[in-house]
Amino acid sequence: MACQSLKTDVAVAEWYVVHTHPRQEERAIRNLLLWGIELLDLWVRAPRNVGGIEPLFPGYVFAKFDITSMLRNVRFTRGVHSVLSFGGKPAQIPDDVITACRSRIGQDGYVELTPKFQLNEPVIIQSGAFKGITAVFQKEMPGRQRVSVLLRAMSWQARVELDVNQIARVAN
Repeated sequence: MACQSLKTDVAVAEWYVVHTHPRQEERAIRNLLLWGIELLDLWVRAPRNVGGIEPLFPGYVFAKFDITSMLRNVRFTRGVHSVLSFGGKPAQIPDDVITACRSRIGQDGYVELTPKFQLNEPVIIQSGAFKGITAVFQKEMPGRQRVSVLLRAMSWQARVELDVNQIARVAN
């Protein structure tokens, strides 16, 4: 009697990035959900947008599915352009990246892009020409990801506009 091995195909769902057709994120999401695919779609509040919200990554959605059994279905779903691939192979997204993205979702269901600074809160500039200087937070600027800070030195002060990622709270 010959020895036979039993091949067991265990479906393993992993995270991938689905590229949607332009402005068809919601259509792709609705249709992917019909396949029973777990999705992570990240939205941010956008005051300049008429609807008030917009995708954090326009044209992209995170989807968790078994690549061996569902790739073809995902690729041909209405609203989907492709699955993000490198070297012809779909790029798997590590679970810790998904966890980090989920941790940024606030209680209102939208992604918190920037740490909320309070008016007159001391901040330290972490990069650029003013690196290492302590400043005072003034306000968020209308252009997303920009803030205004007040620099003070003896009898001199100036307002500077910086990328929000250039400042951090002063450690206590």
